[in-house]
Amino acid sequence: MKKIIILALTLFIANSAFAEFIEFEYKHSLRIPYNRVSVKISGEYKKYELVASTEPSDSSEKWYYSRKRIRKFISKEEFDALAKLLNNLKIPLQLDGEENFGADGTTWILRWGDFQNSVEFKIWSPDIDMQARNTTGFIRICEMIIKLADLPVQDVLQD
Repeated sequence: MKKIIILALTLFIANSAFAEFIEFEYKHSLRIPYNRVSVKISGEYKKYELVASTEPSDSSEKWYYSRKRIRKFISKEEFDALAKLLNNLKIPLQLDGEENFGADGTTWILRWGDFQNSVEFKIWSPDIDMQARNTTGFIRICEMIIKLADLPVQDVLQD
């Protein structure tokens, strides 16, 4: 009986460590195609919905290819793998000082949690001086989310 209680408690703690939602936002100050990107994943149990949208900063037909709306479902395994990476993400410690803020560049926001508690990282141009700023893991997770949304990673993140 004691083993069953310990097992049940362990499973409860392990399941509560994972997120119920994951969100990624990307904004570029100057670039026209893929100027704004939003990916939201939410759900519970075995059903997770991913909703993504991208917008160019110019509404002309020339940039229409970068205006997308995607809605799909992902597996529990895909969601849990992403949530595990997020829960193990190290907080970027080198994010103070003038070189970490600017008017031009990109803003990346990664938010996850449940509907009572969440964590948010909002980082200006994390692809600049990645090693010194310790943003490599953050970027890798953002790229995984973009791929999961069936968006072209290189096109979305190019400068």
